[in-house]
Order: sequence, then structure tokens, then C-alpha cells
Amino acid sequence: MKKLNTVFRALLMGAGLCALASAMAAERDTPRTPTVEALLPAGATVWAGQVVGQTGGYAYRFISASTNLTVVGVAQNSAASNGTVRVRAGIHGLKNAGDVTAEHTGADAYAYTNDTAWTAAASGSAAIGKIVAVGTEYVWVRCGP
Repeated sequence: MKKLNTVFRALLMGAGLCALASAMAAERDTPRTPTVEALLPAGATVWAGQVVGQTGGYAYRFISASTNLTVVGVAQNSAASNGTVRVRAGIHGLKNAGDVTAEHTGADAYAYTNDTAWTAAASGSAAIGKIVAVGTEYVWVRCGP
């Protein structure tokens, strides 16, 4: 009887583990931050993947000399003159300008170009976000509000 009880427990445990594994293997929809739409002024162009700042109700690509822009996030589409760009805040992988290391985690990130991060600020430049991780190719930066 004791042997039968042990076998029964093992079968129940195996069935429970299988049910748990199948539940964990199922697809799920992981929510992301929503995109916001921002209008570009005449003559401006933003490409998907560029850091976007906003001022005066208009969106602009963020560059190292940007001093009066508030970072909104990263462009999800390309748009030109008087067009609408979708921007998503959150953690984004930006190219490493070469000076960012794991020791910079938690520090401010600045735009080297409009899709590249570094730790040196151009005179008067605003930070684009906080560095949350550094990989071999990318600096992971929390951009936006």
C-alpha cells in the first residue's frame, strides 16, 4: 500500500508539473507603453529609431546641441514636414558612442547623434534619459516622461 501511495504521489506531481509548464509556455500579450502622436513643423524630418524631443507643440529629432527640447521618447515611424510621428517612451537600445560602460548605469545619457548615446553633455545639452544597462552594441536608456 505504501508503494502504491508513493507511485500515486509521483504521478500527481508529474501531472502538476506538466500543467504548470504548459501554462508557462503559452503566449501572452505583454503590454507596452502607448505611443503618442506628435506633429512635425515644416521642413523637419524624423526617422524611425531616433530620439524625439518636443517644444512649442512640435516634435524634433534630438541632437547633441538640443537645449530646449523635452524628451518624449523614440520615434516608431518616419515622418517629414508637417507630418505626424508616433513616439514611444520607455527603455530603448541606442548605439554606444564608445564611452559608455556598465559603470555608467544610473547616470544621465546624452545624445551624441539622434540615435546614439554617450555620457558627455554638449554645452547646455539636456539629458535624453537614464542609463539602465549597457550591452556590447547598445546602451539601454529610459527615454521620455
